[in-house]
Amino acid sequence: MISSWSSIVNADVGVVFPILLLVGMYGLHDPTFLITYGYGLSISAYGVVLISLTAPLLKTSFTLNIALVLIQSCLLALYGLRLNVFMFRRKYNPTYKEKMEIHVRLPVAVCMWIMTQMLYFCYGLPVFIGYRSLLSPYRFNPITHGIGVVVMILGLGCEAQADREKTLMKAIHPSRHCDAGLYRYCRMPNYFGEMTFWTGCFVSFLGDSFSLFQLLFAGYGFVCMCAVMLGAARRLDRKQYERYHADPDYMKYRSTVPVLFPFFPLYSMISNKKNE
Repeated sequence: MISSWSSIVNADVGVVFPILLLVGMYGLHDPTFLITYGYGLSISAYGVVLISLTAPLLKTSFTLNIALVLIQSCLLALYGLRLNVFMFRRKYNPTYKEKMEIHVRLPVAVCMWIMTQMLYFCYGLPVFIGYRSLLSPYRFNPITHGIGVVVMILGLGCEAQADREKTLMKAIHPSRHCDAGLYRYCRMPNYFGEMTFWTGCFVSFLGDSFSLFQLLFAGYGFVCMCAVMLGAARRLDRKQYERYHADPDYMKYRSTVPVLFPFFPLYSMISNKKNE
C-alpha cells in the first residue's frame, strides 16, 4: 500500500475537484440540479479532465496502460453526456409527467453541493487512481482495468438500450408498463446497467497499488452508489405497483420477471403490505 496522504492530497486532486465544484455550482440556486443534470455534467467533466491530464503522456510513448485509462476517461465523459441528453429529451416528452423539486436554505444547499460533488469525485476515483499510477513507479494492472473497461461498456450499453426501449414503448402505449427487449429479463434494466457501469469502474483499480485513503474513498463512492440505486429501485417498484396493480398482465409480469438483477429471483423490493 502506498503513502496515504500524498495519494489523496496532491496537485491533480487540486485540479479535478475544484472543476467538479464549479460544474455543480448552479446547484446552489437549484439543488435539484445536483442530482439531475449536475450529475451527468460532473461525470462528463471528470472524464474530460482525465483525458486532458492523460493525453500528454502519449507524447513520450503509447502503451496499453495509457490507452486503458484514456478509454475509461472517455467512457466517463460519454456516460454523463448520454445521461443528460436522455434527461433533456425526456423532460420535453409529453408522456413524462414526473417532476422533482428540492427547496432548501442556502447553508443546506452549500452542504449538498460539496457532498454531492465529493461523491461524484469518489465515483470516478478508480480511473483517477489508474491515471496516477501511470505517473509513478507503483503498479498499474492492465488486466483489472481491461475487465473494468469491458464491464463499463456493457453497463453503458445496457442502460442506453433500456432507456431507448422504454421511450419507444411509452410513445406508443403511454399508460402501459414496458415488458419488451431488455425488460424481459428484469424490470429495471436501466438501473441494472448503471450499477454495472460503476461496478466496472470500481473493480478496475483493485489490481493497482493504492493507498488506504484511496480505497476508503473509492469504496465509499461504490457503497453510496449501490445504496442510491437500491433506494431508487425500491421507490420505482412501489410507484409501478401502485400504478399497475389492477392490470393482470402487469401482475403476471411482476411475479415472473426479477425486479433488478436478471435471473436473480427477487421479484419485489417493497413490503408485503404493499403487494396485498
